[in-house]
Amino acid sequence: MHVAGAVLAGGQSRRMGRTKALIDVGGQPMATHVAIALAAAGCRDVVLVGGDPIELGSLKLAVIADKYPGEGPVGGVLTALHHYQHHSQHHRIGAATHVVIAACDLPGLTAGAVHQMLGAVTAATDVVVAMTDRLEPAFAVWNVQTIDPIEAAFETGIRAMHDVLSLFEVVTVAIDPDEMRNINRPEDLLR
Repeated sequence: MHVAGAVLAGGQSRRMGRTKALIDVGGQPMATHVAIALAAAGCRDVVLVGGDPIELGSLKLAVIADKYPGEGPVGGVLTALHHYQHHSQHHRIGAATHVVIAACDLPGLTAGAVHQMLGAVTAATDVVVAMTDRLEPAFAVWNVQTIDPIEAAFETGIRAMHDVLSLFEVVTVAIDPDEMRNINRPEDLLR
């Protein structure tokens, strides 16, 4: 199993009023917290998906243009899977079989949580999703092979992550709710 990482950074941040990926939490940008957790858990080639590459340049990560801007996280997941599928076709050695995809606004995410998620992956696993008191699709491990059914659903207009997840046998992993606390509004930074 070869695992890559992607941090979704293309959201509009309407409630926050500024680019969430760059908001400082504990001395570094939120997206950096997430990228470090992915890399420390063994994800190779961690990229940012979406957002302005110039604005996000300070994060020192490759920025992959969102193929479906404004279409929500399902578009971001598809973009990440496309990137690694294409990357795999051109770099046969160590092609990614799975991609850990996490939203940029989860600054509490740790390598330990990523390890927990990866521990639930088998060759036959389509998707592993974090679980608190509810499903947390903003943090999931996707098999690169899931791209075709996701794309087919997307083409029919499906944009809700829960609808996409219903296409697969989902494995869930209990994750500490503190690691899944997302930052959507300025007041969330005070919690």
